[in-house]
Amino acid sequence: MLFPPEPLVAPGRRAQAAAIRRAWAAVLLALLAAAPVVAQPVLSGEVLASAASPIYTPPSNDWNLVLRYYIPDGTHVEPGDVVLRIDPGQSAAQVVQLRLQIEQQQAQLAKDLAELQVKAIDAEIGLIVIQNRIASRYL
Repeated sequence: MLFPPEPLVAPGRRAQAAAIRRAWAAVLLALLAAAPVVAQPVLSGEVLASAASPIYTPPSNDWNLVLRYYIPDGTHVEPGDVVLRIDPGQSAAQVVQLRLQIEQQQAQLAKDLAELQVKAIDAEIGLIVIQNRIASRYL
């Protein structure tokens, strides 16, 4: 606010209020004229992000690791934006092969477990048969 608010002035004192406003304006102009002129600074150099994170490629048996897509340094990204794509090369085929091996091993494990459960039931039946034979001899 440059000027103080105009108070409710009686009709006979309006000239005095106007003189006070003119005095305020003169004081403000004098202050502005006495203020030193500051030149705008000229900045030059390189701006680096303070929160940049380096991206390291994962270790690979294949030295031919190819970066297919990446965002240049300094680009603003939002959470969830893709910033880098790595060509998996032979690794993708290995993943499929390893998943098939896992499925085969799980199937073998399920088969072996079922066989063991059958053997456990057979052993329990055998135990009951032997206990009955022993009991019948003593009766």
